[in-house]
Amino acid sequence: MKSKFAAIVRATLLLMSAIMMTTTAAAQTAAVLLDQTYTNTQCGITIMYPSDWVKEELNQKFGEGGLAPLTSLANFEPNSPEDYKSTVKAEAWDISKYSDKSIEGIADVDKETILSGEYAGSIEQAERTTVNGHHAYSIVYTQPIPDSEEIWKIMATYIVSGDMQYTILFTTTDNETFDKYISVVDSMVNSIKLDEGKKC
Repeated sequence: MKSKFAAIVRATLLLMSAIMMTTTAAAQTAAVLLDQTYTNTQCGITIMYPSDWVKEELNQKFGEGGLAPLTSLANFEPNSPEDYKSTVKAEAWDISKYSDKSIEGIADVDKETILSGEYAGSIEQAERTTVNGHHAYSIVYTQPIPDSEEIWKIMATYIVSGDMQYTILFTTTDNETFDKYISVVDSMVNSIKLDEGKKC
């Protein structure tokens, strides 16, 4: 009888511990404060980010006249010396010349790119999602860095709106740093607002 009672107590304590951990994690996520705004009116995108992160506007164009011209919009980084290699990069691609503009088609091409080549990566998670009503796709993968022993962990989020593909690349040097900032990055991605019809 005593052993049965002890088992019930242990089970109850384990359940309470799990609930407390879940509540703590939820509170940490809810605590993410995005109080700064980045807007690119030409490309039609707005992103919220925390005030303790550093924003660098790039506005660099590549591949003009090609199949998919790219505008590198901005970099966002934690204002932390030890995490200086952790970045969130926002890009805008003109995909008006693509024969397949579906989110699945775009994701399949990028999966193939990730998994091929001398420094092929390994996909940990891939799923279709939505961002404020727009079709989106998220891929989490690891990739070895050339001429280095480092293996970086990356999350690429693709969002399609009309003839534009917006890509958010979250790059970190290890799992620990990825886990440290993923809730912030998820909040940033979910804050994105797109002005349909814009093209850059």
